[in-house]
Amino acid sequence: MYPVKKEIHRIKDEWSPKSFLITFKLETDEEILIKKSLKSIERAKSDFVVANLLQTRYDRVLIINNEKTYELFRENEYYIEEKLINKIVELHEIYMINQE
Repeated sequence: MYPVKKEIHRIKDEWSPKSFLITFKLETDEEILIKKSLKSIERAKSDFVVANLLQTRYDRVLIINNEKTYELFRENEYYIEEKLINKIVELHEIYMINQE
């Protein structure tokens, strides 16, 4: 494997400026998770970052942007992905309303 230049910012810069873009950040250190997530938003020009820790990735997830952080937890035997998808759909609907 070779390091490659990240080009995700081109989605909004060149191809689809009005798109709703979500990126992902997985870290092992809670102290740098939000800081790196906000930096990722800036570089990728994403609307939100889905951020989590490797150790708790099945139980807790953050959805972060420059203004707000949503924290989701797994409940009972359900998968956290269901809550994550529902929240992303909700955020996308709000984004689309604001685009009109």
